[in-house]
Amino acid sequence: MKKILFLILATATLTACHKAKNNPTVSFGIPYTQTSALPGVPGYNDGNTIPGGGAPMPFTPVKVGINAPQYFAQYRTASGKVISTYLSSMNVSITTPGNHYFDFLDYVELYISTPSQPEILVAANYSIPYGIKSIDLVVTPGINLKNYINNDSVTVRLNAYVNAVPLPGDQLLLTGNFQVTANPL
Repeated sequence: MKKILFLILATATLTACHKAKNNPTVSFGIPYTQTSALPGVPGYNDGNTIPGGGAPMPFTPVKVGINAPQYFAQYRTASGKVISTYLSSMNVSITTPGNHYFDFLDYVELYISTPSQPEILVAANYSIPYGIKSIDLVVTPGINLKNYINNDSVTVRLNAYVNAVPLPGDQLLLTGNFQVTANPL
């Protein structure tokens, strides 16, 4: 009887291991792109230096579709099968006009939220040199965004501190990537 029970348990264990090898997790990226106009700083004219070390520049939160269901279908998984989601990269660039730079910017932070999840800081750059048109943000490590990516959209908000008011017409392009690991269907 003990031998039979041992054989049954050994067979079940081997079968489970075989199934685990045949159903590895899937990993894929969900790209993120958003265009936004730079807001003005209340009380200041465009292009002027802000006295007293600068001022916060308010950005209105923007709801952005992330098309996660499309990627879940493509990679044969579902939102309920997501194990982890991390922001792997984020970049902010001035796209228009061509002769403007981030010289007005001291730092920038990127926050995301959803109706069911609180706003959280996911990336920032606190050391922005002069003469650049593109900023790579440093992703906040260890933040699993699994519960954020399971929504159809996220709300994105930039927080910035400026030493001068941006010139009129500046358009920003935010590009990033969410790295998703999930179990297959």
